[in-house]
Amino acid sequence: MILEFSNEAENDLEQIADYIARENSRRALSFVRELRSKYEDLADSPSGFALVPRYEHHGIHRRVMATI
Repeated sequence: MILEFSNEAENDLEQIADYIARENSRRALSFVRELRSKYEDLADSPSGFALVPRYEHHGIHRRVMATI
């Protein structure tokens, strides 16, 4: 499976990193790396994750990342 981040998703990641960096620049970088890694898991085994109902006809799956 090919993993693609839309422009909107890239912008969201940038905004998330910027927000976290206000308090902790090292964590901002590690968080974005962790997030990208989780989505690479999605590309490796998409059938392990739910289809997005609205886009299931395109075969788009969802990967949730829980944080504490």
